Amino acid sequence: MVPAPADCTDRPPTAPTAGGSRIAREAGPERPRHRVVVSPKDFVRARGDLWFAVLSEQLEDTRVLAFLRYARDRQGHWQKTDSIRADALMQRIAPHYLYHCTRLDTRLHGIPHHEIDEVMRPRAAARRLIVVPDPDPVQRAAIKAIKLLRRGGVPAGRLGVTGSLMLGLQGPRSDVDLVIYGREHFHIARRLVAETLKTAAASSLTMALWRDAYARRRCSLRFPDYLRHEQRKLNKFSVDSVKIDISMVLAPADKKADLFGPCRKAGRGTITARVTDDRYAFDLPARYPVEHDEIEEIVACTHTYAGQARAGERVTASGVVEVDDRGRRRLVVGTSREAGGEYLRVVEWRS
Repeated sequence: MVPAPADCTDRPPTAPTAGGSRIAREAGPERPRHRVVVSPKDFVRARGDLWFAVLSEQLEDTRVLAFLRYARDRQGHWQKTDSIRADALMQRIAPHYLYHCTRLDTRLHGIPHHEIDEVMRPRAAARRLIVVPDPDPVQRAAIKAIKLLRRGGVPAGRLGVTGSLMLGLQGPRSDVDLVIYGREHFHIARRLVAETLKTAAASSLTMALWRDAYARRRCSLRFPDYLRHEQRKLNKFSVDSVKIDISMVLAPADKKADLFGPCRKAGRGTITARVTDDRYAFDLPARYPVEHDEIEEIVACTHTYAGQARAGERVTASGVVEVDDRGRRRLVVGTSREAGGEYLRVVEWRS
């Protein structure tokens, strides 16, 4: 398709495709006619009732690299899928979507671009959300959070909303997933969160919300470890008892050249090392150059371990070792969303 503007191609309102909410109807879905252009945090719909979260703007073999997040069951209800259920469903109904990405030497979901029915983009969803005339409680909390960030200096064009709210699949217990485009504005947003938590405009998460977030992530850290790491990241807060989570999508000027070429897996590994640079800690994937005899960097592919460690801190990490064609090694944490058995944990905290 002709490349769309960064936030989305506007279209007249259409019938809802996911859950029937106004956001799904008005969020500016694109129906690709030619080669699709996507970005992380976009969602694409295929086979009528499968919504995939986009993982990369790079296509491989004309496929969008993504992972199934929502599927409609036999009763017509939308269900969120974890990694195991998603792979099982793909094996049953669309085995050609189970794709081995040669660049990453890993299996994920690769949707041929000509099979994509619709693309949903976070910036368009945020723009439409702001003018919803009768928002539900989750939408209302999202609107307040967006306005708070805009008043604090994050431009409207740098803000998006993704996940269930973008698709119109939110329920009373849903979180709000906000996207900030660009590293500079993401860190402005984090500073705003720190400042706002001192006022009545927003709140820290209650212990119940923290435990809910921990349960959803199903990470390999114990809850006290998870909580200590998360509370200093300043990427979560609550509005009207609704959890707001902010994440970053890099702007073109932010992108760091990938020091590693195509990699092959070299088994599992666990290391202890000191982080030397935290500038890329909130990137997707998060990257932590380390001092270590064999491993050059730790790469975290799941949001759980974004912003996990700071420069100068000593960490222990467990994951999959990758080797590039020049023999350089990195440790990848988060080879699935839940990252079972994989972790990144600070063991010497910086004061």
